[in-house]
Amino acid sequence: MKTLVIISLVFLSFNLFATDNDKIKAVKQTTMHGTITDKSTGETLAGVAVSIPGLNKTVYTDFYGNFKVEGIVPGNYQVKVSYISYKEDIISDVKIDGNNGNNVSVQMEPKK
Repeated sequence: MKTLVIISLVFLSFNLFATDNDKIKAVKQTTMHGTITDKSTGETLAGVAVSIPGLNKTVYTDFYGNFKVEGIVPGNYQVKVSYISYKEDIISDVKIDGNNGNNVSVQMEPKK
């Protein structure tokens, strides 16, 4: 009987440690959004690739030039935008914080 109680306590303590580790692993994720426009005309650009190379995430702008990247852990990232016949743009040190107000808007220049 005494052995059964000791074994039960050992298993309960393992469950407590596992629960604490799960809480530590739960990191708040957030969203980055923005609009891509033509620098000279101000028109929005549809189909622009917006990527975060460090996270292997790529999305494309909608018909109105808007994009949304979900599931980002807060931190500093590099954002790359590329589009046919426009100069590729790399924005360094984009700070993504814990709230959803992470707006990154880019004006792209046409290639000459």
